Amino acid sequence: MHSENLFTNYSQIENNAPLADKLRPKNLEDFFGQQPILNENSLLRSAILNDKISNFIFSGPPGVGKTTLIEIISFNTRSKLIKLNAVLSSVKELRNEIANAKDRLINSKRKNNFIYR
Repeated sequence: MHSENLFTNYSQIENNAPLADKLRPKNLEDFFGQQPILNENSLLRSAILNDKISNFIFSGPPGVGKTTLIEIISFNTRSKLIKLNAVLSSVKELRNEIANAKDRLINSKRKNNFIYR
């Protein structure tokens, strides 16, 4: 018998992922905060729900939801999320990801979102 638990809806996340990643919201209804840019009539919310996201930059201190919002956008649109660490990633790796993104756009019309920290 299968039992429901806190992590049932997040089965696609690896078992060894950090708890914060397991609990991270996956849709706009579960995302708390940032109401000025995500209220029911906002342009950003409408763009996400209609898969019309273009280029954007989120800026702010740690813990305000930048990464979570980007993951929600990627999860709810045809965008591909690519995470790179500015300290650990090389220029070669960044160029490779950009080339892959160009290929994805040409071949599948799938947009690319980069997180570069």
